[in-house]
Amino acid sequence: MVMGVTSRMVLLVCAGGIFLLSGMYLHLHISIFIVYNTVLAGVYLLDLKMSPQQKDFTIHRKYDDVFEIGKEKKVSLCIFNASGRAVVMQLKDTVPVDWKPNPSLITLNCAAGQDAAGHYTVCPNKRGSYALGNIFVRYSGVLGLCTKQFQVLSGETVPVYPDLYPMKKYHLMSQKRILNKDDAAAHKVFGIGTDFQYLREYTSDDEYRKINWKASARAHRLITGVYDVEKNQNVIICIDTGRTMMPANGNIVRLDYCIQSALVLAQVAIDKGDQVGVLIFGNEVKKFIKPAKGPAQMHKILQGIYGIQPEHYESDFNELVSYLQTYQRKRSLVCIFSNQRDEENGKELAAVLQPLNKKHVLFMVSILDPGLKKLLNRPVRNQQDTYIKAAAVYRIGTEQNASVIMTRMGVKNIMTEPHRLTPEVVNRYIALKKVMRIS
Repeated sequence: MVMGVTSRMVLLVCAGGIFLLSGMYLHLHISIFIVYNTVLAGVYLLDLKMSPQQKDFTIHRKYDDVFEIGKEKKVSLCIFNASGRAVVMQLKDTVPVDWKPNPSLITLNCAAGQDAAGHYTVCPNKRGSYALGNIFVRYSGVLGLCTKQFQVLSGETVPVYPDLYPMKKYHLMSQKRILNKDDAAAHKVFGIGTDFQYLREYTSDDEYRKINWKASARAHRLITGVYDVEKNQNVIICIDTGRTMMPANGNIVRLDYCIQSALVLAQVAIDKGDQVGVLIFGNEVKKFIKPAKGPAQMHKILQGIYGIQPEHYESDFNELVSYLQTYQRKRSLVCIFSNQRDEENGKELAAVLQPLNKKHVLFMVSILDPGLKKLLNRPVRNQQDTYIKAAAVYRIGTEQNASVIMTRMGVKNIMTEPHRLTPEVVNRYIALKKVMRIS
């Protein structure tokens, strides 16, 4: 604990100088000045003795465990004052510098034997694990002469997840079957697939081949079987963490968009009864979460990918293909979140992914650079703006051409803008299940 003095104590010490100055003109003995300061020092020590000690306080943080990127979160600092005196305390928490706590300093009136709590808000802007440091505490003595300061040691680490709202939204829509027009493919549609559900009377809209002749003979009327798409299929979500995932739209890099869409795809697939696994790769395979189903698997996926960050290296797709051929032999839907830079890159990727494309149902997901569209919409004021706009047009063309080349070489892919990424990925997954391509 660190002791200090208050402004009141400073003023009293300065007041002692009056005795010293007056003694020079009134011929008073300097002992008056010495006695004054001795008494003042004694009162200061008494204030230190009477004031509560660090051991009289119990201080801890309280917060919800789920921090999400871009969302304001409340953190509480709670105090229990076990001393017999009321105290006015100032508290300052140690948080990551870019969280910008509001307010940064909390003042609390803590009554004797009572609890008190102060609150501040933070808004994380990046995913990952972050450490919350020590809590600094300062308060004045009972007589207002001394200050005491100490810090509460803390080693807490909190995870910051991507925005979980889209994942919860799709999960709710899957449960209630209230998808909007853009997401209509994610409805549970009976009549397509081979997973038998139940029998009902035939209608003119039913397929002739779905008539159950044995049941029709027993009922003396046409009976048709109702089927749903198959369950327990494997879905492998591969996420690229290489340097091409770094370009940003504001503070959000491509990888952030991909992780958010990957979580939604995983949630939809699990809701539909499929087994979902996740593979993180870059210059090597970083992590592989084996396919499984159920809420526990969704939690495992979330914990496994929320903290991954892009790095400055070139991704090795040969390593990805080799790893999946070795450890994922069962036919699966493989969705790769990566980026296609230009025509040559698209051609190389399609050639590397061919062995995987033959064994599994493969489709690749890429995001168009959101900054390029802003450049296209910018007004042209001078020659430099013309060159910039022409370069943006060329760059967008090379990315789109890469997608066309991959399609021609037999690799299904999606190239879209960030705000369209999630519904297009989900709809592609549902469409592939409907045509029974995964089995």
